[in-house]
Amino acid sequence: MERLLIAVVLALFALPVVAAELILDLRTNYLPATDFNTVRVELIDRDDARKSWLELHSASSTEDYSRGIRIADWTHVRKRHNYLLFVQLLDSSSAPIAGRLWAYRTSNSNRQGRPLLITRSP
Repeated sequence: MERLLIAVVLALFALPVVAAELILDLRTNYLPATDFNTVRVELIDRDDARKSWLELHSASSTEDYSRGIRIADWTHVRKRHNYLLFVQLLDSSSAPIAGRLWAYRTSNSNRQGRPLLITRSP
């Protein structure tokens, strides 16, 4: 019985890690606290749209979005999985002023970063 318990515990530790951390950084030439006040980020599971994560990031005039600002850091996203990533810049009345939708497939890495770019039209 003791050997069986040890074998089960060892088997559990041998299972592959299926969760990863997804880090999202945003670069934009829109001005924080002038053009937009909030960044709305939604990650949607493409296989099951009921599974989604939402992050609201308050923009500060002291943040340099032209160089990139961390807007979301999610743990436990599935590795090698398909997601939709929807990012919006919201003004002071929470109305969207700009946004983008990306199809994103996570890799097999435990920690993944994704730079995002939203720019004004020239």
